[in-house]
Amino acid sequence: MSHETAILQLILAKGLGTVKQRDLLKKITNEERTLEDLVSSDDLIHYGLKDEMAQAVKTNRDRARQLADELQKQEIHILILGRPDYPTHLMRVLGEKAPPVLFAKGNRSILEQKAVGFCGSRKTSEKGLQIARNVLAASLPRASIL
Repeated sequence: MSHETAILQLILAKGLGTVKQRDLLKKITNEERTLEDLVSSDDLIHYGLKDEMAQAVKTNRDRARQLADELQKQEIHILILGRPDYPTHLMRVLGEKAPPVLFAKGNRSILEQKAVGFCGSRKTSEKGLQIARNVLAASLPRASIL
């Protein structure tokens, strides 16, 4: 089993949010265990998971494998907090609020460069897009000086 499949098992488990995922990643790192060890073990309750969550992790194994295969075909990489390919700048800036898992496609080396990001709705209005453009146009020249 790959670490991608293992993290997908956690992500797919109903009721297991990002805070708990981050806690689990921190615990297994401290104990020098792997994600694969964690999701294969029978002691998920030892890590603070309720019995139903632990069962959900286990039952998602096949679905997680299928999803991992599909992501690989699409050349989408799973970046896991604490692993070498996770953006160090993001960990440094966000600290404890850094997302435990990122999905990335394309040139991942740009994740280590200075950047500006926007979050918003996929169903944005033209007015919302224009506001974002204006903010970018006004802010980026100053940001390159910093």
